[in-house]
Amino acid sequence: MDIIKLLVAAMIFVFGLPLAALSADRQTPSRAFQIKGYKVDGGSIIYKGALVCLNAAGYLVPAADTAGFSGVVGVADEYIDNSGGSDGDKECRVASGRAFQFAATSITQAMVGTVMYVVDDQTFDDAAGATNEIPAGILVKRDGNTQGWLYIPEGGMVVDIPNLSVATADLQDDAVTTAKIAADAVTGAEIADDAVDSEHIAAGAIDNEHLADDAVDSAELAAAAVDPDHLSGGFAKVELVGGVDETMTASISVTGLAAGDELVGVFVQDGTSGVWTQRANSDFTVGAGALTVDANAANNAANFYIVFWTNLT
Repeated sequence: MDIIKLLVAAMIFVFGLPLAALSADRQTPSRAFQIKGYKVDGGSIIYKGALVCLNAAGYLVPAADTAGFSGVVGVADEYIDNSGGSDGDKECRVASGRAFQFAATSITQAMVGTVMYVVDDQTFDDAAGATNEIPAGILVKRDGNTQGWLYIPEGGMVVDIPNLSVATADLQDDAVTTAKIAADAVTGAEIADDAVDSEHIAAGAIDNEHLADDAVDSAELAAAAVDPDHLSGGFAKVELVGGVDETMTASISVTGLAAGDELVGVFVQDGTSGVWTQRANSDFTVGAGALTVDANAANNAANFYIVFWTNLT
């Protein structure tokens, strides 16, 4: 009977026959960790038991929080001194595919199951304690705040992360807030031409509640960034009319003014004192290319008018 069970188990293992869910213990096949040889960087000494990475040239080096290093490829299985040699003169055996115990800077139980990062060739920490975030392994067991077990998969923590896109339907409301975006995370270099247009902004998405007091000021606007070509549905216009010692009469010529436009404000300079005051919009009638002025003496005695209007209506 035992022979029959073994034959059935062998057939299932070889041919992949479907099985029901387990109802008893199973002897699951497994493989031992791998040992792989890597060519060593010239000038480096690698100690047995050290975390090791590949440098930018592809040679084995002691793990360090250094820009350009790969994720940890494993743990050195032997001592290698290539301090007097050139790149690749010597090779080092490296173990991976199992958990290794190393020192930690400061870890918590909540970090178990997450990726840890290199501090040096015998120390790891979470992302907050690393500058370049060189992946060291996955924390699978914590032995206090300053020691734990890292699982380093076969071949190491060298992972090619695909270019992933996130659709708005996959984001929770308020998932992306200003607190989660670095101050310079979104710059002109990261935004394609015409990436932000009316088709990609919901109606009312940009309002006073979503803009800081100084969110858009001269420092954030390129020269001539806001002009008639970049504003739809009308825009505020201004015109200075009149001249020194010129007395205004019943009509003021205003270039670009249309009969359907709406006054925003009219400021008048007193011809004698030079003082500017704002006049009531009702003192004027908008016409094509001109404002009709009422008989108010203060208006008629003016030297200059500054006229603000809009064609939003």
